[in-house]
Amino acid sequence: MPQANIYQGHGDNVFAVAWSPDGLHIASGSRDTTVHVWNAASGKYVYIFRGHTSSVLALAWSPDGQRIASGCTDGKILV
Repeated sequence: MPQANIYQGHGDNVFAVAWSPDGLHIASGSRDTTVHVWNAASGKYVYIFRGHTSSVLALAWSPDGQRIASGCTDGKILV
């Protein structure tokens, strides 16, 4: 069985996780108001988005894998 990766870096609970369409990246959204994008194989950061002002509860990748939509408890969706 393959070894599991542990993705660490959020400062609070994680509420949303989404795989990129190509399977190479994972996005996670947290109560810490950030969206992290990870390399799925290595577990290393690719990008951290800090545009929200409250908990991130939903994530969705665009079909081409170039954008992520994130929704949070302040009622805003950011792309």
